[in-house]
Amino acid sequence: MIEQKGEHRKNNYVKLTVSDKGRWKETEICYIMFTIYNDNKRKMVSMVFRRKKHKNTAEESIDFHALVLEQLEHMCEEGQILDDAFVLEAQDIYIYADVISVEHNVAQIVFQLHHEWLDDAILESVAASGSNAQEAVTLACEDFYQHTLQLYLRALQGKAEETVFGFTQLRHYFQVYRNEIHGIGKREGLIEQDFWEMLKQKLQLRLGNKKAYWIKVFASKTRSKVLCEVRINGREDSELSELLLPYAQNWDCIGSYHTEKQNFLLIQEERSYEPSDFTGDNIRQYTRKAIKWYEKCGSKEEHRKLREQLIRLCKDDSLAYEIFSFVPEIYCKYAYPKVEYGSRLFLIQKDQKTRELYQSQLQSFSYIEETVMEHLKRDHVNRSIVENVISFSANARAIQKAMDNGDALDELMIPGIGYYARNDYIMR
Repeated sequence: MIEQKGEHRKNNYVKLTVSDKGRWKETEICYIMFTIYNDNKRKMVSMVFRRKKHKNTAEESIDFHALVLEQLEHMCEEGQILDDAFVLEAQDIYIYADVISVEHNVAQIVFQLHHEWLDDAILESVAASGSNAQEAVTLACEDFYQHTLQLYLRALQGKAEETVFGFTQLRHYFQVYRNEIHGIGKREGLIEQDFWEMLKQKLQLRLGNKKAYWIKVFASKTRSKVLCEVRINGREDSELSELLLPYAQNWDCIGSYHTEKQNFLLIQEERSYEPSDFTGDNIRQYTRKAIKWYEKCGSKEEHRKLREQLIRLCKDDSLAYEIFSFVPEIYCKYAYPKVEYGSRLFLIQKDQKTRELYQSQLQSFSYIEETVMEHLKRDHVNRSIVENVISFSANARAIQKAMDNGDALDELMIPGIGYYARNDYIMR
């Protein structure tokens, strides 16, 4: 069950719970890999959480949500508890927390940080272990406070370490804030490298006109597996994740594992920031309309008319062309999940050289993808309807051609999505 609240922020507060009419389902299972903090000793754990038939009565009597808010208030004295949120009024920051589970002295909590700079809230999932349930909750709060909230507060003070720029149709200047690398375990060999220095040039290419970019980098190595992940505003960039693999593969771990994590916050300066004419809700609304039209579209002539309908709906050619191009390509991604998809965009304009971009540079892309995928998964769309929509997808045609030539789907890589725009196109 997902509940939404928005009493304090214009961004919706999303409360994450796994439940059935307010009660844990006996069959509900959640597989989680996370970091555990126990008396300042850390370890990485893979666990399966199940609903317990009989909870410890002492734990059952504790209001863990209230405990989380109290701990945040204790750690950050300038804030206060307001209803179900921890609020820093002077900074206009609202923090919500969902205690997903507290079992066997292990707490798993999802924190949400809302602020006017953010198009969408920062979501941080933290797990911690203590000698008792209260200590586990406290350690999880400390992790969030040290590695997320303090970094954001530093950005609000404007004490940037450096300035970088990205480019869309104009230069966009960003102040850079970063944490020190932190992790679990020990290793020999290579000197610990700063992820920002390793990824800086690549990350700059992925910056657009958003006010804020929250970037999370994680790398780990166990005896049997190496895992690296780079997320930009909550979405993984597979190309950057793969770029880190050689670095982590060369670790000589002391013990069974080693992990390293680092967060970056990039805030665009006022001299280059141009607020968008559209909100995320606007884009979602227009995309839902496009979905209905596409699923009934049966010919090239109707496809052409669909584009004109979108232009009238959006009252903006640039956004209309983005939705028109991206919707069938996202259906393609859903239809062929075994294919590997890159995070690039290829902008095609008349009499101009095709320009290579990244999906994170456009405001609209994540909202369009989220809306389409939510519809496809929630509404269990008939395969024949999906096939109809992907008949307008260039990537789907390329995949079908490869299959006709005998290529396996799991061997294919689609680098990105091509889209058309007029020469007066405005990139937001």
